[in-house]
Amino acid sequence: MIGFSVDPCVQNQESGVGSAQLTRFYFNKLNKLCEKFVYFGAGGNRNNFQTLEECQTQCPESPNPCAVAVATPLGQCTSGVRNCGAGNFCHVGASPQTTICCPKPDDTAGVNHIRWYFNPLTQQCLPCTYRGLQGNENNFLTRQECESSCLLNACKIGTPYRSQGVVVHCSSSNPTVCPAGHYCHIGAGPPTSVCCQSLGGDPCAEPWTKGEGDAALTRFYYDAIKRKCFAFNYFGTKGNQNNFLTKEQCEARCPVWINPCAMGQPILTPNQRPFRCHKDAPCSVGYYCHIGFDELTTACCPSQGDSCTLEVKEGIEGNENNFLLREHCEATCPVWVNVCPRGEPHLLHTGMPQHCDPLNEESCPESHWCHPG
Repeated sequence: MIGFSVDPCVQNQESGVGSAQLTRFYFNKLNKLCEKFVYFGAGGNRNNFQTLEECQTQCPESPNPCAVAVATPLGQCTSGVRNCGAGNFCHVGASPQTTICCPKPDDTAGVNHIRWYFNPLTQQCLPCTYRGLQGNENNFLTRQECESSCLLNACKIGTPYRSQGVVVHCSSSNPTVCPAGHYCHIGAGPPTSVCCQSLGGDPCAEPWTKGEGDAALTRFYYDAIKRKCFAFNYFGTKGNQNNFLTKEQCEARCPVWINPCAMGQPILTPNQRPFRCHKDAPCSVGYYCHIGFDELTTACCPSQGDSCTLEVKEGIEGNENNFLLREHCEATCPVWVNVCPRGEPHLLHTGMPQHCDPLNEESCPESHWCHPG
């Protein structure tokens, strides 16, 4: 007679007989998993493996997605199509293998409990009716308990904006979905990229913050004192609007500029950037037009006094004794040659030497004499 081999994966678990107590593993055909049991040393069947790995190799595991154990799979199904028969429903899993017909749980408790569950799609805690048996962890006695356990709030103040009860998600390419009074908080992914309440005021004046969480996102913030944008690591939630994806975005939004003035601050425009002066746009009283090496270093700086008597300085922090052309310098400052053999000539209020008549002794003050040229 020709013998045949029985598949151990379809055999029931048998502990055998004897006085030994050996740890073994068997394949549970109901839940499709390998489980531990105690073998008494004799008897039993082939559904008996010395290690978990040996069991899993011989009998590939396929977890039962149904809440109720089934001896025989009821077959795959399609959501929305009633093809599972009476007493069953279509369990929609993450794959076709877990989208199968499952038995409906028996209403053995016979009672209805109002509970709360978290909907990850709408990011809401919603009420549901619980029959009393065969539930899971997404089952809370109160809404507060549900929200404290599941709701991910990325906003520093308040909660994410909702439209018709659904959390509105935004992105760098679609920040305008956020209404007035809100800004697009961009986190590590869609769940934390939501419309948060604005903190009020200028984002460039807000102190930078690393936020909270376990993400490590490279972002940029504006330093109002140094007037520059710097990189920092953002933890993913609870930040503010002084948080930019790129340095270019930061510099376009906040007033990044170089102060070319030797003393004080330049005149600023309403957008908090230096006023760019030129011949058709002069500076206000008390300021002079500092001509730098480019447009960024050309600004109205506080006047320091008589431009013709100031010490010459090099670099961007110069002073008024700095002219583009020689003609400009000579037109502004008194340029003359000292012809006196000793001392200085008598100067007029314009700073130029007083001219005299050699034939008229009274053409010079008593302290000076007329040098004929």
